[in-house]
Amino acid sequence: MCIYCRERRVYPSDVTDAEWAILEPLIPAVKPGGRPEEIERREIVNGILYVLRSGCPWRMLPHDLPNWSTVYLYFREWKRAGIWEQVNAALRRDVRVCLGRDPEPSAAILDSQSIKTSSVRGDERGYDGGKKNSGQKTASARGHARAAAGRQSAGS
Repeated sequence: MCIYCRERRVYPSDVTDAEWAILEPLIPAVKPGGRPEEIERREIVNGILYVLRSGCPWRMLPHDLPNWSTVYLYFREWKRAGIWEQVNAALRRDVRVCLGRDPEPSAAILDSQSIKTSSVRGDERGYDGGKKNSGQKTASARGHARAAAGRQSAGS
């Protein structure tokens, strides 16, 4: 008997019956010969989706969903087993077929960004892009340093 089969508040992140019909075959079933299922897989998925959709920390999972540590445990196990990648690939294939495309893409586009960097870490020279000024200090900082140096030499 599942302890989370009871009626509870419905959250916007909960999977619908139609969504669960698609997800259920992709989520690992209870291992045969083990302990009886206390928490339905659907409720675990609902807990995971609540965290992902709301952005809340795992420990702030509402109390009417399964315990945060249980939900997090399954999330990590399924992540390490590659379940989420399999779910993503299966859903992508389904969407492509519904759009009349081949299930697998025939091409990919890669984008990269090049940035200037120093071969030595911690280079002391900087660059002020707004003022087009390279050097250790900006113009205003040099001006203050010169003024201070001028006062010291005048006072000596």
